[in-house]
Amino acid sequence: MGFYLWELDDKKQEIRLKYLIHEDLHGRAQYKVQSFPFGQGSLLTVLRTPFQRQEMTSFLAKEDKNICRYVRQQLYYQQPKWMKLQAELYQAGDNLLTKTASDFYPQVQPVRASSFCQIFQDLTPYYQQFSAYYEKNKNLQILYPPAFYAKIFGNIYDRIGRTEEILWQNKEMKLKKNTLGT
Repeated sequence: MGFYLWELDDKKQEIRLKYLIHEDLHGRAQYKVQSFPFGQGSLLTVLRTPFQRQEMTSFLAKEDKNICRYVRQQLYYQQPKWMKLQAELYQAGDNLLTKTASDFYPQVQPVRASSFCQIFQDLTPYYQQFSAYYEKNKNLQILYPPAFYAKIFGNIYDRIGRTEEILWQNKEMKLKKNTLGT
């Protein structure tokens, strides 16, 4: 399900669940929506929806074909986010103005924030898995829930971690043998 939020609409008499929330380079949110009319079903069941077992869902990200023009505009108007990125690239000997649209792929990313009000776990593995997936798949950007990326890359990261642990243990064993004189 990924990042989600609830929205209460008194005019339409419904509760909306916005889920699989991602952010594009314009700073706009892209997401899927599921609506629950008032009075139909149990409110507790509705509110448990994000925690229930669900089938894998996805959607096609809306990409900006004129992203380079947008970036030029943002730099012209000295928008802080883009100015900071330009400064970092400039120090590395690069420039945003020389980038092509493919350099900005994927244009839609998971929401990133320094702190979320109800998320206490480290989201770094999810962000790494997301980036790794789109480095390999540079066609259409189809967005999936975190479980999809974890399924693909989770085992790889687990194996890497176990391999490093085994290598470290072997290194310690060799050190012990050397200090004992055997």
